Amino acid sequence: MRDPKDRRREGRILIDGVKNIAIALRSGIRCTDIFICQRAWEQPNSALQEILPQTEPGLDRRDSRGDSNGDSNGDSVQAIRWTRLTEGPMQKLQYGDRELQAIAVAVMPSTSLESLADRLGPSTRGPERELYLVLDRFEKPGNLGAALRTADAAGATAVLVSDPISEVWNPNAIRASLGAMFTVPIAVASSGDLRKWLRERSICCYAARTENGSDYSQVHFAKKSAIIIGSEAHGLEDRWKSEEITPVHIPMYGKIDSLNASVTCSILLFELIRQWQSA
Repeated sequence: MRDPKDRRREGRILIDGVKNIAIALRSGIRCTDIFICQRAWEQPNSALQEILPQTEPGLDRRDSRGDSNGDSNGDSVQAIRWTRLTEGPMQKLQYGDRELQAIAVAVMPSTSLESLADRLGPSTRGPERELYLVLDRFEKPGNLGAALRTADAAGATAVLVSDPISEVWNPNAIRASLGAMFTVPIAVASSGDLRKWLRERSICCYAARTENGSDYSQVHFAKKSAIIIGSEAHGLEDRWKSEEITPVHIPMYGKIDSLNASVTCSILLFELIRQWQSA
């Protein structure tokens, strides 16, 4: 399951760490298996208590030899197979040298643009306001995860991922998001399909540019807005240039282009929120 081809073929994702698993469960993500470090299981005050109540009843616990020591009665929405692993097998399963207490296998959530409307929750800012973050050709999973954290903090309606270079459900992206990938609706599509979708819904678009754009603090953001951010390596391509898209930039006073993509997301999203709150 560490191979992205295997995950796509099986329609599964990996969730590393108890906190991410707990957020996924609370968000309705369907977990099928959870692998537990034996040492963590034996600790009465383990962080595992965050996820245990969310999986009962219908709990099927197995140890690393495959011997069942619990029966699943099938009554729970989250009837999950539990496998306890000693440190050796657990280290082989986890990514890198992190000491994780738990790793979950979950059904890959939908990211289709067609189903996005059905996945949107009630707006925290009223039905007349919508805020979308568009991430174009992001290639580093860590940047994607960090951008999702910012989107969650800003109460974004959804994150729209345009032509991603890296896998959206990469375990590193999930880990970097601190669970935000399960709290913010995500849609993945081509730039053309996303532009059409935004245009049909009368969403005003603002593209972050390093030059030739209006000072972000002088732009009046609309009640229905989309902030478009390009990758750190390539920025936004010409396909995001049109009369219907307003270019904006963040003035910098140093000698290098020093703002990374996730910081740019934070500045623009919260300037928009500030304007909404001041209106």
